[in-house]
Amino acid sequence: MEDTITISKKEYIRLLVVDEKMNRLDRGGIDNWEWYGEAMYPNDEPDFEEFRENLEKKFNVKGE
Repeated sequence: MEDTITISKKEYIRLLVVDEKMNRLDRGGIDNWEWYGEAMYPNDEPDFEEFRENLEKKFNVKGE
């Protein structure tokens, strides 16, 4: 059985909305935006792979 984290319904809805927004932007080709790379991979922050790995370590979860 997997460990669980409890969040409020309001936060769950917010996460679903953000996920849907990102999916729509991705499907709409927003990755062709002139500053997409700079916005998604700023020099002073970890990339998404590092971000995910850091969260997995923090919450002691194995990657998929």
